[in-house]
Amino acid sequence: PRRDWRDWFIMATVVSGVGYGLYSLSKRYVYPLIAPPTPERLEQDKKSIEEQFDKAFALVEQLARDTEALKDAEKQRTEKLDNAISELETVMSDLKSANRRRE
Repeated sequence: PRRDWRDWFIMATVVSGVGYGLYSLSKRYVYPLIAPPTPERLEQDKKSIEEQFDKAFALVEQLARDTEALKDAEKQRTEKLDNAISELETVMSDLKSANRRRE
């Protein structure tokens, strides 16, 4: 059958509706994926990254302070242990010499 103006009008209406739907979907969902970031978004990302770096550096500094405190505590403990061992050695040598004198 031949197509008259009504068929062409219906086809044009359907095609334009589908085209507009595709345009609106691509504008809403595809364009934000491929669009370059805005300067405000870049500044916000930069600020966020700087905050994360500040937090990381603060944690590193805290770890350094904790490590120094642990080193100092371990050094004091080692000195106490060395003193105790030297006292024990002197007591043992005194006991040995006293035992030799007794014999």
